[in-house]
Amino acid sequence: MDEPALFFFLLMIALIVGQSGTPALAADGPKLVISSVSSNLEKGKPGTILIEFLNNASVQSKDNELEAESSKAMGITAQLISRDERIKILSEPQVAGSLVPGQNRSLLFAAQPEKEAGTGIYPLELLVSYSNLTDIKISESQDIVFVYENATKTMPIEASVALGPDIRIERVKGRANPGKESELEIIIVNTGDQLAKNVKVLLEAHDLFLNSTSYSEPGDLRPGNSASAKIRIQVPGDLAQGYYALPGQISYTVDGYRRTEDTAVLVEVSNRFWPDGFLMPTLAIMLLVAGFVIAAKIYPRSKRRLKR
Repeated sequence: MDEPALFFFLLMIALIVGQSGTPALAADGPKLVISSVSSNLEKGKPGTILIEFLNNASVQSKDNELEAESSKAMGITAQLISRDERIKILSEPQVAGSLVPGQNRSLLFAAQPEKEAGTGIYPLELLVSYSNLTDIKISESQDIVFVYENATKTMPIEASVALGPDIRIERVKGRANPGKESELEIIIVNTGDQLAKNVKVLLEAHDLFLNSTSYSEPGDLRPGNSASAKIRIQVPGDLAQGYYALPGQISYTVDGYRRTEDTAVLVEVSNRFWPDGFLMPTLAIMLLVAGFVIAAKIYPRSKRRLKR
């Protein structure tokens, strides 16, 4: 309040106390309630919990400043408590100021589920402490005395834990030929339960591979869907045949935040002639042709025997 308003307020209190001896204070005081809870929690990763709470106290008369003042919650502090050891609260208690009737406030807490935590709903509690005006008295020296009381309130809430996007390399199509530049196709899949936006795959070849960088943007990847990313690498001609790890990174956006995860692609280095997907059909055709040739040789012999 500014000074003129405070003077008028005190004058009104003096008049009320002088006439009735009892000021018109609200009987119930503040009424703090939670209006909404939204969580962004993934297994093994830090996330956020947004809590909206308000002072739902009602004032009978808009002109009754005493009643409004006694329904005001002052010096609010809020602490988020987990009732499940698999959810760790990372934020300290927060100061929320004061709330007059009808006013709301937003609180943002950080929390982290354990990697072993299953997806689902977890119980939490919001412990709120505040003070409010409970009485106005006249002292023996005829001074006006405001009486405040401290109060605490525990409000249960629930937060959901999701698996989140889980981008994995499912398989690699093709192989690298020694001494040549080879194109490989990497199949990635989202095994999580959230959309991964703007997926990018970056592979940096070095050491055993000749220095080169491959970059691909498969785009958005929904849960359960897969996409392909093509890369080109070159290996030395004297590199022994076998499987080699090619390090890289997969990045994507979830809930507005960019996330980057290290990964590795297992590349087969081989100088075999037959490409993937072609050897088995070719062998099958060769066996089929061989079967016809053998049958053609055996059939005339069996026919001559029957004539005898």
